[in-house]
Amino acid sequence: MEYQPTNRQLSVSFRNMQLRKIKRAEKKGTESVMDEKLTLLFQSEFNVGGGELVFQVWTLSLPVVVIVHGNQEPHGWATVTWDNAFSPPGRVPFAV
Repeated sequence: MEYQPTNRQLSVSFRNMQLRKIKRAEKKGTESVMDEKLTLLFQSEFNVGGGELVFQVWTLSLPVVVIVHGNQEPHGWATVTWDNAFSPPGRVPFAV
């Protein structure tokens, strides 16, 4: 965990993070696993002043596509790029 006092931002790097198990939704028509967009939920709780003030924070990741083989990577990148480029502003995240 690293705090940048100049811009007042806290950042965390997750090294060696692995996805061990995934529950996929049922396929619809010609949909493939590379079309399924997921998100990671990051949440934490910390306190300040000896526990007098408790913060519960969370955020969602950008869209993630889970692949099982390297040859699926271009299709996965295309799914995420298309979602970022052509989604309407203000929409519910990941709604197509």
